[in-house]
Amino acid sequence: MLTCGVDIGSVNVKAAFLKDGCVVDTCIRASGRNPHTEADVLIETIADRNALSTKDIGRVIFTGSGCVDHGSVERSMTEAGSAALGAVFLFPSARTVIDIGAEKALVARCDMAGTVINSAFSDGCAAFGGLFLEEMAKLMDVGVKELGSISRSGSPAAVIASQCTLLAKDEVLAMMMSGVALPDVARSVHDSLAGRIASLVDRVGIEKDVILTGGSAVNEGLADSLDRILKNDVMVPEKAQFASAIGAAAAAVRWHRCESGNGEMEENG
Repeated sequence: MLTCGVDIGSVNVKAAFLKDGCVVDTCIRASGRNPHTEADVLIETIADRNALSTKDIGRVIFTGSGCVDHGSVERSMTEAGSAALGAVFLFPSARTVIDIGAEKALVARCDMAGTVINSAFSDGCAAFGGLFLEEMAKLMDVGVKELGSISRSGSPAAVIASQCTLLAKDEVLAMMMSGVALPDVARSVHDSLAGRIASLVDRVGIEKDVILTGGSAVNEGLADSLDRILKNDVMVPEKAQFASAIGAAAAAVRWHRCESGNGEMEENG
């Protein structure tokens, strides 16, 4: 059976097609002014490049901050539920999932089936998301990927105390003006974000294996900082940024089995 999961975020829309337990294809587009239209285009794009018709899709499930407003949504699931199920699909030993989006972060603890046991979300402040790193990279005149790379060779110059992105920029600028080496500033930036994420982990409880997903998962500096602060190896699976879309597509399979009388569908967080 072919299923599709769509993760509608504040900055990007991501989609994944699954068939027979395997990822067929994934794709990402900017959310733009109308993320719901972009989601529809994304589904058609993946179908076209795999010689499929949207009529071949047995079920589409939406997740993400924007899914509740999508006019054609038949089924949707929580962000924690899709992140956990996607993480277990990609990394079966996942039990603690850290999902970092553009503007917020969530941490979920789950069982072997990907069912959420406990979860916590950031308060919506961009200082918990990837946009925080983007703002700091602009201030330091480097790309986000380069910021992550140079961070690994640095030592923490100072603790960035501000929880607000604007105030944190002032602290970073002060470090740069005082002559602190760029790798050390980058390390402090990543440690700052990782420390805030760790506060969410403390609320949920940690259990191995710890998996990092979402758009910021590809940032090696953030993964490195989380390793040290959490005192745990943080795994980054392939297609980590598509984990929630993959989780939604996997949930679509479960829903189909339930509706056809071949299984039970549990509420996944």
